[in-house]
This record gives sequence, structure tokens and C-alpha cells, in this order.
Amino acid sequence: DGPNYPPSKWLEKEEWPVTTIADDDRSSVGTAFGVSGYPFFVAIDANGDVVARASGELPVAQIEAMLDVARRSTAD
Repeated sequence: DGPNYPPSKWLEKEEWPVTTIADDDRSSVGTAFGVSGYPFFVAIDANGDVVARASGELPVAQIEAMLDVARRSTAD
């Protein structure tokens, strides 16, 4: 019943700028990325390498910093 449910509609409405993966009922994606709790964020560079991880409610600045790490790692 929350204003951000379902997440896919909310992300679209908020014009979320990065690709987002929805997990299945078995947490297959979470397991593959080593998720330890929710919400959980994984930044992946253009080469497909995990360059940053974080869990919990993050400030926008921290999410932006993770994305910057992903962008920089492929620029080198």
C-alpha cells in the first residue's frame, strides 16, 4: 500500500536514471550479488564488474558516489 509500490512503477515515475534489476521470490539476484539485507545497492561498471555495494537506507549523495565509482572504473 506504500506510495513506492510497486517499485517498478515508482522508479519509472521518479525517472530513476540507472538500470534496476528486480529479484525473484528465491532471491536469486540477491544471492548472486551477496545481498545481506534490504534495501541493497550494487554498482556495476560497463565491464560487468561489481565496484561498490551498500545496504540500508542511503542518502542520495552516497548512491551518487557509488555510481561515480562505476563510471570512473570504466573510464580508466
